[in-house]
Amino acid sequence: MGNFTEAALRDYLAAQLNIIEFGLTLLEKEHYLRNVSGANGYIDILAKDLLNNYVVIEIKRSQQSSRQAIQELLKYIALLKQNYHARDSEIRCIIISTHWDELLVPFSELHYQTTLDIKGLKLKVDESFNALSCCKLPQK
Repeated sequence: MGNFTEAALRDYLAAQLNIIEFGLTLLEKEHYLRNVSGANGYIDILAKDLLNNYVVIEIKRSQQSSRQAIQELLKYIALLKQNYHARDSEIRCIIISTHWDELLVPFSELHYQTTLDIKGLKLKVDESFNALSCCKLPQK
């Protein structure tokens, strides 16, 4: 997989949001979310879609970091609701990972148990960001 960092991958995808989904508009990379009752949050990429919904994009590029994705995603959803008074229907989530072995089962469980719009994408890329592809995981 090369030596590129998750931050470099985040920056590349933020500049190329149409790779993820057509019509996304970048609000901010590393978007800060204040948490009055615990640890603050930083969304990798916060965007808006064509329907003006918030789109939380969480990026993982290793097995170890993919284990944290679901917990982080749930925290960001709660903090979006708390900070922006967003409703579930106004929040969409996309997890992009290069490794899904550790993430697939908890992602699938969350996907089936929630009414939130959650999508998983498997990312394939070399260290120079050549031959980039995003494959959508099966949905409900």
